[in-house]
Amino acid sequence: TSNPANMAITNPNIDSVFPQFIVSQMPVGFSGLLIAAIFAAAMSTLSSNINSVAAVITSDFYKTLWTKITLKRSMSVARWAGIIVGLLGIGMALILATWNIASLWDQFNTFLGLLTSGLGALFFLGIFFPRVGATSAFIGLVVGIVILVTVQSNTNISFLLYGFIGMVSSIIVAYLVSFVLPNKKDIKGYTWKSITK
Repeated sequence: TSNPANMAITNPNIDSVFPQFIVSQMPVGFSGLLIAAIFAAAMSTLSSNINSVAAVITSDFYKTLWTKITLKRSMSVARWAGIIVGLLGIGMALILATWNIASLWDQFNTFLGLLTSGLGALFFLGIFFPRVGATSAFIGLVVGIVILVTVQSNTNISFLLYGFIGMVSSIIVAYLVSFVLPNKKDIKGYTWKSITK
C-alpha cells in the first residue's frame, strides 16, 4: 500500500486516496500539520466565496431593487445572504455525497466549466468589444450554455475544456449578434479601446 495508486484496489473511491495516504503513510506530526493546512485552505476559500456571493446579492440585486436602503439594513441583508448561501452549500455537499460519482474533483470542474464560462465571456465582451450590448451578450451567454451542454452530453471531450468551449462560443455568438443588435449606449471610459485612446 506504499503506492497511492494501489490503494484504489481496496478502496474504489478515488477521492479518498489522498486522505488515506496522509493517514497511513506520513509521520504522525507531519500528517496532522498537512490535514490542518488542508482545512485552513478550504475554510479560507469557502469564506471568501460566501462573502463574495453575499456582496453580489446585496449590491447588485437588493440595492438595485430597493434604492433607499440604509447601511444597517444592507449589512443585515448581507449577513442573511451569507447564512443562506452557506446552508445551500452544505446541502449541496450532502447531496453530492449520496451520488455515485467516480471523482468528486472531476464533477466539480465539470460544474465549474458549465456555470462560469459564460461569466468569463461577459467580462471579456464588456472590456474588449464595445459594439456588443446587453442583449447581444445575453443571447451569446444563453447560446454558449446550450452549446456547452450539448458538447458535454454528446462527446467525450475532457472536462478541462468545458470552460474554454463555453467562453469562446459565447463570445463568437454575441459578437455576431451585435451586428444585428449593436450597442447604442455611451460606454466611454468602460472598455479597453476607449481607455487607451
